[in-house]
Amino acid sequence: MTKYKDLTGKRFGKLTVISFDREKTKRKAYWICKCECGNIKSVRSDSLQENKVLSCGCIKKEQDRINLTANHSHKMSKTRIYREWQGMKTRCYNKNNKRYNNYGGRGITVCDEWMNNFDNFFKWSLDNNYSDDLTIDRKNNDGNYEPSNCRWVNNKIQCNNRNSNIVIEHNDEKLTLTELSEKKGLSIRMMHARYVRGDRGKRLLRDPYADRKTQKGVLNVNNKITESQAKLIKEKLKSGLSPIQISRDMDISKNIVHDIKRGKTWSWI
Repeated sequence: MTKYKDLTGKRFGKLTVISFDREKTKRKAYWICKCECGNIKSVRSDSLQENKVLSCGCIKKEQDRINLTANHSHKMSKTRIYREWQGMKTRCYNKNNKRYNNYGGRGITVCDEWMNNFDNFFKWSLDNNYSDDLTIDRKNNDGNYEPSNCRWVNNKIQCNNRNSNIVIEHNDEKLTLTELSEKKGLSIRMMHARYVRGDRGKRLLRDPYADRKTQKGVLNVNNKITESQAKLIKEKLKSGLSPIQISRDMDISKNIVHDIKRGKTWSWI
């Protein structure tokens, strides 16, 4: 012990030396120190005397927290949630943004709580089930970006909430064209094509084979196929199989296969 300078009781930064560390000392002297925060740490003699170590590590942790708070936006600038925050503001205030007319151009704004404070937006997002596979959505499409009017949703819900959606009133219920097509089990592409042509009511929701009649004028129910069967027929046609072979393999009228090949039916899939 006599060969080392006694540091017992001395203070270095937040550390106070309480005893010599005999177990750790070999070539260099180590001292057991108590930090202001209560932690105990063994520190080498020269590190203490040259002020290289001034705490148990709590100083660095506190500085990291300060830096994170001070430079929070910078540290998060490459994250998806930060891009969502920036995109929200750009849509509302940048007239050069291609989506401005649907947002800022309609009077949509971002609340003061979020506008210049990413931390507030970040905290609200985490408290409201944010994840990278969700997008921010306004419950009221004519309302502003603010906590009471926003939520994190998947693309399907957001698409159904778009201002540009076609809304159909069916059985006293208002549904988007997408929701109605799912409810009726009809192709959205087919229904959209019908809507553009001007079909409404029963014409919009008619059976795709309602107009297919036999020579006797009776609907041939055996000629009906599902969308999955139509897709399979198209795949088989692409593989080089003849319509006759496909009709035999699938037990389907060869006329249906020929019509699909010529684009007379099921052209929307």
